[in-house]
Amino acid sequence: MATKEFGKVNEYLEPIITLELVNGAEIDCLVDTGFNGTLFLPRWFIEANNLVSVGEQEFNSVAQSESHFAEVFVAVVKWLGEEFEVRVIAGEYGSALIGAGMMLRAKLEIDYSASSVVIEKV
Repeated sequence: MATKEFGKVNEYLEPIITLELVNGAEIDCLVDTGFNGTLFLPRWFIEANNLVSVGEQEFNSVAQSESHFAEVFVAVVKWLGEEFEVRVIAGEYGSALIGAGMMLRAKLEIDYSASSVVIEKV
């Protein structure tokens, strides 16, 4: 298994990595180093892959100062050569996000001139 994840910088200058679940389902995710959680995925993807709900979590968004609650699920992902469970915050809309919690044992490299993204296990 690979110990690197490869992505791209899209036309909006956003770093994008494709996340794969163990069932083979994939989704393009924005790499969001300002999000300290693991994953934020759209509800349609969660439902399509039958992820299991484990409750709710309170969080604060950058755009709004008040607290919100979101449903939390468990997903089994393939990531940096491993398969493991992670907690997923469900979003009703918006992009899928990979947070800093997915990169605790990794190095993130974004090369805007080459439009490439590499996350490497360290």
